[in-house]
Amino acid sequence: MALNLNSLRLFLAVATHRGFSRAARMTGVSQPAISKAVRLLEQQTGAQLLVRSSSGVVLTEVGALLVEHAKALFAEERAAEERLESLRGLRRGVLRVGASTTLAAYFLPPMLGELHRAHPGIDLQLLSANARAIVGAVLEHDVELGLVEGPVQDGRLEIRPWREDELVVVVAPGHPLARSRRVTGPQLIEELLLLREEGAGTREVMLSALRRRRWVPRRVFEVNSTEAIKGLVSSGVGWSLLSARAVRDEVQIGRLKRLEVQDFALRRTLSWIRWKARRLGPAATAFRSLAETFSFA
Repeated sequence: MALNLNSLRLFLAVATHRGFSRAARMTGVSQPAISKAVRLLEQQTGAQLLVRSSSGVVLTEVGALLVEHAKALFAEERAAEERLESLRGLRRGVLRVGASTTLAAYFLPPMLGELHRAHPGIDLQLLSANARAIVGAVLEHDVELGLVEGPVQDGRLEIRPWREDELVVVVAPGHPLARSRRVTGPQLIEELLLLREEGAGTREVMLSALRRRRWVPRRVFEVNSTEAIKGLVSSGVGWSLLSARAVRDEVQIGRLKRLEVQDFALRRTLSWIRWKARRLGPAATAFRSLAETFSFA
């Protein structure tokens, strides 16, 4: 069975935008033409692919499977186009990279800046989200290369360690614990803990470290932004565990104070992730190679 690729592309648009009218607006193809293409695809597959509903469309089991293959197929199409562009010395191309919010804010900017200076013709697309969302974006082929912190387990992904990142406990300079030369775990967990939302890599590393030591914080405050956590902590609201690079400037100017906590020296591995069955395109290959030897100031 040879599927009509144009029909497959339009079907993917319907699935992605959850409706025929929205797919028509996004693709510039008339709604009747899209409906005809989906019917043709259903005839070719011999199965119903989607069900119309008042809120849009719902994929059948066969439809969901076909969407997964369609995303992989068209991602390979983009990769082929980008590899052809690489024959011209990376004068053109697209880098689609995703990174956990901490990495996107504090690690990637200088590296992407160097890549842009070396290859100004490459279009840069950066997705910043928590680690769980970045894993999903790689699996959905929305980004070609991801950079995350914390453990990742998925047999479809290649997980390649990049470097280690130190995590440090910080409080406001006026916090009662800031007067102690060395803080114990029991002292720490009596204070309000600020931590990232579900799905954030820093949260998982922190909670795992606390569980191993059987330290149970009395109170927690969930915040979905590292910048917001830094602002709250510097205002005297509790303590948090953050990347040393993320708090470097605030510690230097005295807005935050780093605590030395007994038996709580933590480092985490930052890792590249990519779809195992897909080769990296030239722009992503160039970026990862640059990152492997990049030296932060």
